[in-house]
Amino acid sequence: MLNKKYNISKKMASVALSLIMTTGTLVPGFAEINHVESRANLGILQNGKEESEIKAKLRKLVEGIISDNSIRDRYVGTIFIKTVDNGTPFDVFSDGSKMNEAAIQDTPWWKLWQEAYRINGKLENLTDAQAKSLYDDLMLEKTALCFPLSNELRRDGYYEGKEVDFDIYKVTSVNSYTPAQDIYTKGENNTEIKKLFGIVAVVKSGNEHDIMLSMNKKMVKSIKHISFNGIATVKPITAIRPVEQESDIAMFSVTVPGEVGPENLVVNSLKYINNNNEEVTISEPFGIDIKYSQLKKVNTSLKDKRPEGYVENKIQAWMKRGDAIKREIMDPTETRKIDNALRDLRDFRDMGEEDLTRLYEIVKPIYYAEYKETTRGILTKKLGQQKSSLDSSIYSPEIYTKESLENFKSELERISRSMDNKDLSDLVGDVARVTNLSFTVLRYNTEKLQGLYDKVKDRVDKRESYESDSYVKFLVAFTRAEKWLETTKNTMPVPNDTKEIYDELKKAANSLKRKDGNSNDLIEDDKNKGQENDAIYDIKVNLQKPNGHENTDFSKFISKDAKYIVKEGGKSKKLVLYLKPIMSDNKIDKLITEFQYSRKNILQPANTITRKKYQVDFVDGSKALYSPEKIELDVDGKQDLLPIDITYCDSKEKVDGKRYITDNKLSINYDEKVKTDNENLKPDNGAGNKEEPNIPGKNESKDYTVNVKFLHEDGHSETHAAPALINRAKLSINGSDKILTLKLRPLYGEGGNPTGVISKIYYFEGNQKSGKKFEAKNKTTARIRMKYESVDKEYEYPTQVEIPVDGSTRQLYLGLDSATPVFGDKTHAHTVVLDIDYAKKTDGYNDNEVDKTQLINLINSINKDYYQVYKNIIPEKPYENLMSAYNNAILVSNNINSTKDEVSEAYKNLFNSLIKPNLYIEFDIVKRQADADLKSESESGKYTQESVKEAKKFVEDSYKELKEYLARDDIQDSKIDDYKFELQHSPDRLRYDTSELEKVISEAEVKSNSDKYTDETLEYLKDKLSEAKSYLKETKSKRGQDKRSELIKEIDNAIKSLIEKTKKVSSQARKSLESKVSIAKKIEQGKKSKLAYDELNKVINESVNILNVSGNDDDYEKQIEKLEKAIEKFKASEDIKIDNADKNKEEDKNKEKDKNKEEDKNKEKDKNKEEDKNKEEDKNKEEDKNEDKDKNKEKDNDNSVKKNIDAKIMDENNRESMADIFLKDHKVVTKYDKDKDQTTYELTFKRYDVDKPSVSKLYVKNGEDFKEANLANEDKGVNTFKFIRKGEPEKSIIIKMYIPAMNAEKTAKLTLNVKNEIAKSEITSLEGENRYDTACKISKKLYPNTNKRAVLASGQVTVDALSTSLFASKKGAPILLTKSSYLPSETIRELKRLGVSEVSIIGGYNTINRQVTDELRAMGISTERIYGSDRYDTAIELAKKTGSDLKKLVIVNGVNYADAISISGYCAQNDYNMILTNGKSLSDGDMSLIKKSDEVIIVGGDKSISNDLERKIDMIAKKTRRISGYDRYETSLKLSEELYTKTDEILMAAGDNDKMTDALAGSQLAAYKKAPLQLVSNYMTSRQKKYIEDKKISNATILGGINSIGRSMRESIKSLIVKD
Repeated sequence: MLNKKYNISKKMASVALSLIMTTGTLVPGFAEINHVESRANLGILQNGKEESEIKAKLRKLVEGIISDNSIRDRYVGTIFIKTVDNGTPFDVFSDGSKMNEAAIQDTPWWKLWQEAYRINGKLENLTDAQAKSLYDDLMLEKTALCFPLSNELRRDGYYEGKEVDFDIYKVTSVNSYTPAQDIYTKGENNTEIKKLFGIVAVVKSGNEHDIMLSMNKKMVKSIKHISFNGIATVKPITAIRPVEQESDIAMFSVTVPGEVGPENLVVNSLKYINNNNEEVTISEPFGIDIKYSQLKKVNTSLKDKRPEGYVENKIQAWMKRGDAIKREIMDPTETRKIDNALRDLRDFRDMGEEDLTRLYEIVKPIYYAEYKETTRGILTKKLGQQKSSLDSSIYSPEIYTKESLENFKSELERISRSMDNKDLSDLVGDVARVTNLSFTVLRYNTEKLQGLYDKVKDRVDKRESYESDSYVKFLVAFTRAEKWLETTKNTMPVPNDTKEIYDELKKAANSLKRKDGNSNDLIEDDKNKGQENDAIYDIKVNLQKPNGHENTDFSKFISKDAKYIVKEGGKSKKLVLYLKPIMSDNKIDKLITEFQYSRKNILQPANTITRKKYQVDFVDGSKALYSPEKIELDVDGKQDLLPIDITYCDSKEKVDGKRYITDNKLSINYDEKVKTDNENLKPDNGAGNKEEPNIPGKNESKDYTVNVKFLHEDGHSETHAAPALINRAKLSINGSDKILTLKLRPLYGEGGNPTGVISKIYYFEGNQKSGKKFEAKNKTTARIRMKYESVDKEYEYPTQVEIPVDGSTRQLYLGLDSATPVFGDKTHAHTVVLDIDYAKKTDGYNDNEVDKTQLINLINSINKDYYQVYKNIIPEKPYENLMSAYNNAILVSNNINSTKDEVSEAYKNLFNSLIKPNLYIEFDIVKRQADADLKSESESGKYTQESVKEAKKFVEDSYKELKEYLARDDIQDSKIDDYKFELQHSPDRLRYDTSELEKVISEAEVKSNSDKYTDETLEYLKDKLSEAKSYLKETKSKRGQDKRSELIKEIDNAIKSLIEKTKKVSSQARKSLESKVSIAKKIEQGKKSKLAYDELNKVINESVNILNVSGNDDDYEKQIEKLEKAIEKFKASEDIKIDNADKNKEEDKNKEKDKNKEEDKNKEKDKNKEEDKNKEEDKNKEEDKNEDKDKNKEKDNDNSVKKNIDAKIMDENNRESMADIFLKDHKVVTKYDKDKDQTTYELTFKRYDVDKPSVSKLYVKNGEDFKEANLANEDKGVNTFKFIRKGEPEKSIIIKMYIPAMNAEKTAKLTLNVKNEIAKSEITSLEGENRYDTACKISKKLYPNTNKRAVLASGQVTVDALSTSLFASKKGAPILLTKSSYLPSETIRELKRLGVSEVSIIGGYNTINRQVTDELRAMGISTERIYGSDRYDTAIELAKKTGSDLKKLVIVNGVNYADAISISGYCAQNDYNMILTNGKSLSDGDMSLIKKSDEVIIVGGDKSISNDLERKIDMIAKKTRRISGYDRYETSLKLSEELYTKTDEILMAAGDNDKMTDALAGSQLAAYKKAPLQLVSNYMTSRQKKYIEDKKISNATILGGINSIGRSMRESIKSLIVKD
């Protein structure tokens, strides 16, 4: 390392010297270089600073990964979520255990999110080169772990395809992610290999797909070997079916995570036997591209193809996991979600469902909760580690600034406080932040270096005063210091070179040789500055508990009087303690045998100065023991709470028993230290014999047994290689030599098969990973055969290795080489930490000691205090059995001579003894939770007292019965689960108190049987009563959903909506009208025309309305006369004849004539207006002409026009380019020469920086090539360019600019605001003052003349207006909008302009009330009202009223109505009826319509219409398809692409929730134009742009004003629509 640094310094010196010789200067040269680099590759603004293009690209990639949740779900239930503890990937979800910390950190989504968050934390401080490297690495990781998957196969099943349903492609490896996985790109079609294959089949089981391919019988006889490229670091499982089975066709299968493409479904090698019995090998990789959408589902059950109990076992495992995680979480919302998931799981199980896709949808809340809880656990540990580091001397103010240490502490506290309220992604981000917090927050203390830098910086400009050699060395040191000071302001480089740079600069400054020989400018030696004087202090100490209080019991071990000794100017600081035994009745009660403390966050033994030998009487005998008497600790003089670890023996225990104090701290009172001259402590009198210091290596020569384990590099959680290490190691001390002997074994997978070995172990010089590496000595070795796919070979591995140790350093870095057939002949190198527990070492070592790892792990997992707390819950016998088994297990684990059978028996007994205590504890918690739930529910007042008593009694009886059952010896898991389920779901036995609802129903029934009210309103009330009665019946048998308040409210609203009939006089006139209506209703259409029949029915309906609302005989008489005439007119109308088409043509012709007359009349008016306009224009032109004449006199025959035109520079995405801010005045000067018919363009760009141009070169596109423009003027960075183009000034020109600040060329579009009086705009904007006015403007466009009918919808309940589109089109009526209680003035004006006489009101009285009806009638307009109980029923009523056959349906979300807007025009145009849903369910009536339909289109993603609802629709509909995108804009675009294949028009409306109202009435316009209605945001996406360009859209209509769709978006639309 030092050599490398010196080489760099020499190189810098050489460069500096050559610069001095050639230029006579140095600093300006360096400054210029730094200046250029700092301005290179600038891009977008980030936090007010320019950000380079590559960093912007990296930021976008990082943010995209962090916000992408899809990867979290894609691997669930597959072999591709894995752990590698035993070397073999496996599905961790296959059992009932929770996702552990090691496993979760090995998942693809964790790896990707962690890396993205890690980069995000340091992105701003990266160089471009670092950003480029990280971008490449992250893209590689994303490509490997989060590759594209199609989603064509929605449900589990067996799918078949033919030869045409898949292709074979050549693929090229572009990178390697792991030894098992390369990254490939798709090349050209490989028809030769395709000939080898026959047909394809896919078995979908949730997220896992088994892909099967048969071979062409004519070319392939059998398959010898096939190998696939890894997917998400895992080698896919493959199987070859021999030809002897079932048929003579060779086949193979491969298991993959979803519908992978040819870049991921890659065959690395294929070996087969052809029909000539020749072996053929294909070693070139190829990709298989399956066209999943073309595969046909075969109606066969997967149950026969799966192992017995396959799905049932998964369900059972998930139910266990759900119950387990529910006990851990505190969030009631999360708990409810898990409860719902468990309920759905039981339903899934009870219904015998086999669809794993559905299963993994159900269990999402469970594994989301698991992920969050496990991640919180990881985060808590990380926070604890960092907080411990703060308490140690690692993070001292001497090394780091006080401010950054405070920030570090504050950030840890902030993260700790907020972690309970964060989602999973943020928690993962916090783990990454905490892990890297020291690098992102801490800053080096460079105060001393800064002071030296300031002191010598004036010498830089005095080059002439010094000799060249010494000056160059000084300048190199100074430049390095300057760079370091600048770098450390914002980052924390590793390693910390502050001291080295300080010493180097100081040495160089003092080595400067002045030409005049003067040496007065030497830097004073500051060696003693800031140093402490050597001194000895008396100081007070005690032991402190974790809660901050003194540990009065164990403080007796340590004399409160200690010595604090400062030497070597503060470089050496020692704390000397005197230790003593704790006495009881003049006998030793407790005695310290080992004292360790934390120094720089590493536990190490104290230096023993003297020790004493004591005789201690134990319960099973007496023993002589050594105890340290006087010990010495290295301290920093500041850390007043020092973590310690004390090992002691207790006379109340057995001879070999050991106890520990691990969570206390030594409190050192530095503030009240007293200076003294006496260095010696006065020890208390103790009954022991004084001995020489216990210095390991001098007085010892023996063996010990120590516990060891492999940890991750961070020194905490166990690594995946841990199972290969036997946890008991041999520590041999012989004089000063200390050797640690490790025992190793193979890693084993499922079925006990070996899967990997550690082939070599290395240790590092100075325990530094960067130090020299030495291979550990192999004491014994063995060989083992391992197999994986085609690899079958023997591997040699060490069984015992020896490593030199110092006997005190607890954690050592080791390098491991692992061998596994998964990697073939390659080895996997990685670094681990070997943790050596010296503190708990035991005397002696048995070389043949059996492996006790499993037993020790079980012992360590048991907390005796936990079971002590529940002692009153656990019966005496199970409790005593557990304690006895626990104590025996400890004895066996500590006995180095224990046999294998004894260890096995101890483990078995301890494991079995835990079962019943754990069950008693678990069910006590379940019982208390059930009691609490019932108490809470009973206090809510929602349930009957009888059901509450019954439920409580059930809980008590079940719990009593359960305890009796647990006392038996033959308990069964299934029975235990049943008890648990019943207890947990005891609240389901509660029944709602429906007395109030019953009372409301009783009162409402009286009104429903009355004849006072109109039939229409009574029918609605009866519907609500029927619904309420059904609910009452349901609540008697189950709890279900609480709908009481909702039903009471609906019944109350129905009662309020009742309309009394007007009192009718039983007059002769009324009876006569009723009779006439009855006769008229019986008349059938027969051979009469539909028009005639509709006119008759119209008068009949009027008559019925008069009978309902009027009591006046005059009204009856008039209506009788009108009805009789209508009947006569209908009868007299002509029958439809064969040549009726001619007649229709004649009628059409007459209509056309009338229309033409009207148009001619309008044209005449327009003509007159035009003439008046022309006269005015002629007058203006004459005045302009005179002005031009005067101007032309001055021009002297210059036949050209010069203009300053507003201009913009847009980038390739049609957004404002960065260069636009430098275009002077945002204008371009154009000069059009009429004679030559050419235009000269002049662009001026402002300077970027002092004398620095923003644009140094300009190119203009001419045909396919770019031509460089002339640099006409250059003025201190202000550049003016000129170029000439044929014709008049153009609206847009493609240009290319060289931007020095970015060191790049940028292509852009120069747009000019050229006014062209001849060209007509191809963009129409329909905008009103508000939504009501916009609807009126659309009405005027569609119905320029009078129209008798109109449809009135609410402008506030927006969905009613959307579902009206088809009905309005069928009616031939515009959709106008109204307020709920009055007609807006704009709507009134439009009704009058149209001359409307009939209005259909859409929505109930709560949506549009009677005042609006009264207002319409006052205008002489008759009304009908179409409505249902809610928006969903209203949509159904409208569908029925359209007169269509309801064979084509569209399902959209009725709450978030963006998708309804996008599809509404298509519905109106193509006779699709719109059905609204809440996204999760549909009524029985809706499902009945769907069942009868021919086609159903589902619009929107799974957040709008759930996958579960889609599945239900799919099961009953004849034909279903979903059109969706990732958001409303993408969905709107997909609708345009899939439904409008031939159109050159488009309507655009704002998609924001508060701006969508402008589009409410736009559905009719979209239907009329047969054009898509597309939602847009405030910018044009690349896909929207592509759609407009590909479809060659020439007409656009914008719905809404500038506040809805802004100028920038309009300009984008215009640039794409309006052609130059």
